[in-house]
Amino acid sequence: MKKIIAFLGNDIFFNKKTALSLFGFNLLAMLISLIFPYLNYIFIHYLTDGHLTIKILSLILLGLIALLSIQSGINYLSQIVMVRIEKKYHQSLRKRLLNQLYLTDYDKKSIDINYLLSRDILAVDNWLEKILSRLFIECLELICILFLLFKIQPKLTVVSIIISFTSFLLLKMVSQKLSKVGEAYRNLDKEAQKSELDILDNYAELKISHLQSEFIDKQNSIWERQNHAFAKLKKIELFFTIQNATDKFLLELMFIYLIGGYFVLNGQLNIAELILFSNYYILCNGLINNIRNYLIDYRANIAPYLKDLIDYLDANSQMAFSGIEEKATISKAGADLDIILSNVAYKNALNKEIFKSANLKIPFGQSIGIYGSSGSGKSTLLNIIRGKLSPSSGKLSIGNWYPSEIDPDSLAKIISYVSQEPLIVDGTIKENLLMINPKFNDEEIINACRQGGLGKYAKEGPDGLQKKTGKNGKFLSGGEKQRLSFVRAILSDSPIMLLDEPTAALDKDNERLIVNKLSSYAGKKTIIVVSHRKDTLQFVEHKINLELL
Repeated sequence: MKKIIAFLGNDIFFNKKTALSLFGFNLLAMLISLIFPYLNYIFIHYLTDGHLTIKILSLILLGLIALLSIQSGINYLSQIVMVRIEKKYHQSLRKRLLNQLYLTDYDKKSIDINYLLSRDILAVDNWLEKILSRLFIECLELICILFLLFKIQPKLTVVSIIISFTSFLLLKMVSQKLSKVGEAYRNLDKEAQKSELDILDNYAELKISHLQSEFIDKQNSIWERQNHAFAKLKKIELFFTIQNATDKFLLELMFIYLIGGYFVLNGQLNIAELILFSNYYILCNGLINNIRNYLIDYRANIAPYLKDLIDYLDANSQMAFSGIEEKATISKAGADLDIILSNVAYKNALNKEIFKSANLKIPFGQSIGIYGSSGSGKSTLLNIIRGKLSPSSGKLSIGNWYPSEIDPDSLAKIISYVSQEPLIVDGTIKENLLMINPKFNDEEIINACRQGGLGKYAKEGPDGLQKKTGKNGKFLSGGEKQRLSFVRAILSDSPIMLLDEPTAALDKDNERLIVNKLSSYAGKKTIIVVSHRKDTLQFVEHKINLELL
């Protein structure tokens, strides 16, 4: 719970004034809702006593109209505040996710990231609106109503609490079952979409290997399990709906008329007090149902999403390997961060062996060029080094650590990666560069642009750092996207640089600029370059044919 509060607090309660104004609006709305039943009580009281006059009736009607007008205005203002909070929270959270996305360098096609950036955020946002705007106020309102019920008739209140609490426990058991089935369905949904992506990404190879039927059968099996879980989920939801309707009938009608009527017959309540009690009790039961539904909704639909977001963003959940950050700082001064491959082998999703028993030692500060035929595992090796993939067998270490065991944030601080298809978010060039660290100033960014081949944009304005990149960098050329990725690597200043075909989309002049910059890191950083271009590999100390490892 502490993690959840800390997580929400980072982005939601950014402005105490805004949060207090929302609380104030909801508090006023609550007080007005408590006055309505009392006006009804006054009307019934005067009516049964025979003292109801036109003047009293007019005053009651004017009071109702005034309260309704005030309540409508308050609801409108609270909605405006809520929309502002949601907008700022959503933008802030999405920005944090994208920053983390770059640091951990997830694949753009990763279904987990699609969930984080779309479904997870939407689910948390929807539940958050209930938390901010209603849940706390409804708990406070429930306490006030219980106090009023005790003032009207203590014995009747005790009986009503016992009945409501019994119903609450019954539906709690249903909610736990609903939570388990909901989580199982969500996991199957993710598994199904991952499987679909695997089939689409590897369809050509599957067809050549005559394995498409096997993978389609596997996909059908997942769909069948998903449909079964969905049907089970709907059955539990139907039972929940029926139980809610039964509760409403038993608690709000039979209880009031039977038990309340008994108290009236025994002279412990009059008609006006019974109606006042029933109105407050119906409000009370509605609030209990709302609070219960929030909790059920949280367990069934929100908890898995929120857990994924917190696990993804939680900077305090670092493993025992966080000492790698200190090691990285030392390495910039010339200490050891050797990369060692010991009998490393890797098989892909189709169980095809990419390479086997690779042995290699790359001392810190060396520059290595890796080449080989298509499919020999060059990009795969870089992904293993940066912890994106785990070897099928053997071990790969960086200094005294294994990449797969290092916290992603820490690993991103010692390894920068320039990919063939860099991650470009829909924004400006400057925003894309600030993803790795929002604290860079304009001078640092401009210098890095000049060194990395983006000198054309090394200035302020719409034709410079403020140039729009478009979705997935559609307003940039292939070469500009690669150079933007290289500028990020320059800014990150990590001791290890991995580059996958960094000049594939560049002309000769820009290729020469990139090569000269890489040459300047000789002895200061470990550089591992995968490239088919001989000119790109001319600066490296050693060239390795991966097929001969």
